[in-house]
Amino acid sequence: AKITNQMIANCKLRILEGDGGDSLWDKNPPDLIRHLEVCLKLNEAYQEQYRITKDKLLTLPKGKQFDFSETLIFGRFDLFCRRVVKLIDMFSTIHQFRMLSVHLKSMDGIHQLVGSFQSIVDDFKCKRHDLLEFLNNRFDRDYVEFNVRISDLEGALQEFINQSFVAITSIETSLKLLDKFKRILQHGSLRADLESKFAVIFHNYGIELNMVQETYEKYKSQPPLVRNMPPVAGNILWARHLLRRIMDPMQRFHSNPVVLSGSKETKRITRTYNKMAKTLVEFEIVWYQAWVSSIE
Repeated sequence: AKITNQMIANCKLRILEGDGGDSLWDKNPPDLIRHLEVCLKLNEAYQEQYRITKDKLLTLPKGKQFDFSETLIFGRFDLFCRRVVKLIDMFSTIHQFRMLSVHLKSMDGIHQLVGSFQSIVDDFKCKRHDLLEFLNNRFDRDYVEFNVRISDLEGALQEFINQSFVAITSIETSLKLLDKFKRILQHGSLRADLESKFAVIFHNYGIELNMVQETYEKYKSQPPLVRNMPPVAGNILWARHLLRRIMDPMQRFHSNPVVLSGSKETKRITRTYNKMAKTLVEFEIVWYQAWVSSIE
């Protein structure tokens, strides 16, 4: 038990880095989370080494055995680690909302969400908990209330995300926004929902492919040309524009599990893409060869 208490004390020193208990709120969340995670790993290693030693002693029946209560030895450290897990969850959420305010500050509506979140954090800070005092049950009750309020706020954030994608018609812009959200939202149910957004964007990409196909069929005999551009260069430029329109998103889709899953729809969209890309490349070759023949 003395060893356990010393380990907990050392963990607290590492987390606080010589500062007071209130200083956790002022620390950089990613750095703080890394320190907290080290404490969890220490507890795992401590218990694993205890059991390895105990099993080794069992092979020496005449030797002194470990007949200690594991609850007495590890109970306090386990309680401390339960608090650590809650702090990791809390500061991951704090970091997530801070990143939203930094990287999405130009989006309408984000400041209200971040403001609501800051109010929730300020209310919790007013409780004046010693965050590392793991025997304080009041913290646990307030932590539950904190999570209930965060859950409600994440519902509003989810609606904000949904509306953000509804307002976008460009596949490329949708993918860029999705990447931005995925870099920020690493925590909780919102992350899982972002994966489903990818499937929606890929479905929309299938519609975009059909539109490109229709555009090609409509104008292939007389493509719209940039003013004063020679016919050969104009036709090739038009085909390349259509090819880029379908190729750039597909390169980003290609490595995603949604596309690699091989569902019926993904196979259909991939076939359409391959056929359309091949057609556009052949269109360019035909015009290029015609131009070569004309100057020989």
